[in-house]
Amino acid sequence: MSDDVVETVVKWFSNNMELFGSGMTKADQDRFWWGDNILGYPDGDGIYAKDATGKDNVTDLYYYYSSGKGWLWSPDKYKDNWMTTRTLTVRNRSYKGEKPDIGNQKFILKLRKIEDQYPLK
Repeated sequence: MSDDVVETVVKWFSNNMELFGSGMTKADQDRFWWGDNILGYPDGDGIYAKDATGKDNVTDLYYYYSSGKGWLWSPDKYKDNWMTTRTLTVRNRSYKGEKPDIGNQKFILKLRKIEDQYPLK
C-alpha cells in the first residue's frame, strides 16, 4: 500500500471518528456501512465521488455521511450545498433548480432505500 493511500485512510478515520464512536446508533451504523459498500472509497474528508451513469459527459456527484442525518449528496463539494436523499433537485449554487442525470438519480434513490430500511428513531 502506498504512503498516499495510508495517509488518506488515516486522515479519513481522524476526520470521521464520530462514525465509530459509541454515540452512533445501530441504524446510523447500518446506513453508513451499506452505503459505503456501494460507493467505494472516500477521500480523506469522508467524501465519495461517483458517477453512477457510466457516461463520459456526466459530472460526478459527491456523497457524505452525516451521523443522525444520513447520506447527503451534492453536485459540488461546497459544505452548504449538501442535500438529503429525499430531494433530487439542487438547492444552491450554479446547479440550482437542476436534477442530476437519471442514472445518478437512481443511485440517490438506492441510498434512500437503505435509509428507509434502517430508520433513525
